[in-house]
Amino acid sequence: MSELLDLETLTAGDKVVLAAQLFNEATAESEGIEVSSEVLAAIEERLTHLDENPESGMSWEEVKKSLKHED
Repeated sequence: MSELLDLETLTAGDKVVLAAQLFNEATAESEGIEVSSEVLAAIEERLTHLDENPESGMSWEEVKKSLKHED
């Protein structure tokens, strides 16, 4: 790996796309991981929603803050 990403600089949408790409890459390389069609459909649905509604995501800071308020 040539360099590490600074996740703090990514938007919520970029993080979702990155997670999906990592997931797809990991499943393509690993025969031991089985992914159901339902899981793949859910990921595709979420990515489509994010593409259509980029403002719907939250930053990691917003997520952490909201989780702290749930305690």
